[in-house]
Amino acid sequence: MPPKSDAAVHAHHAPRPSTSPKGPSRPVTAPNDHAVADGSGPPVVKLPQEEIDKSVVRLVRPLRKQVDLPPIVKAVVETDAQLQQMIKRLYEDCPKAAKVKQEQFEHRLQESRHLPAPKEVDSSELSTIVNRLFDASLTTSREQLKKLRAKYVPPEHGEKLTKEKQTEVVSRLYDKSRAQSADSRAKLYEQYVLQKMPKMAKLTKDDIQQASKRMYEVKKGGAS
Repeated sequence: MPPKSDAAVHAHHAPRPSTSPKGPSRPVTAPNDHAVADGSGPPVVKLPQEEIDKSVVRLVRPLRKQVDLPPIVKAVVETDAQLQQMIKRLYEDCPKAAKVKQEQFEHRLQESRHLPAPKEVDSSELSTIVNRLFDASLTTSREQLKKLRAKYVPPEHGEKLTKEKQTEVVSRLYDKSRAQSADSRAKLYEQYVLQKMPKMAKLTKDDIQQASKRMYEVKKGGAS
């Protein structure tokens, strides 16, 4: 690598002090044009070529040490016998199995081509078949309905009602419901109508006689 000029080295490495193995050296300051021009400020230090090379190597070399990690999965080395077995399975056993499957498929295909022709059925046989299927389905439905009735419908108890008995029961229920309805209407009338009507004052015997006499006099005076 060709050495860099002094001005470039001072401009690039100005803030960093030298940390060589021999120990820290004096800090390197960037050149100050004003300080050089007027003679003020710290003097400019010129690094030797050896220090420059060490600084370049230190900056270029990575700080972290590279560590080689072990493999996640351990490599498996196949033996010669295992390799021969794999080659035999790949090039001999697999083609044989594919050939056997192809022969079986062709055999089934040949058998399907030689199947007997379907039997033709005339109209009478077709009607017989349809009736038999219908009767079988109807019988199955009836049996299922019978089982459901035996399971869920309670058995009937007592004798059957005649027409006269039914008429009597209906009349009795009608009269009973009518009487209950009349009683409920009467109770409601007493509760909501009679109780809210203005009550008449009770007259004594003397009050009745005086009222009768007064009515008689009024009537007599009107007649005369």
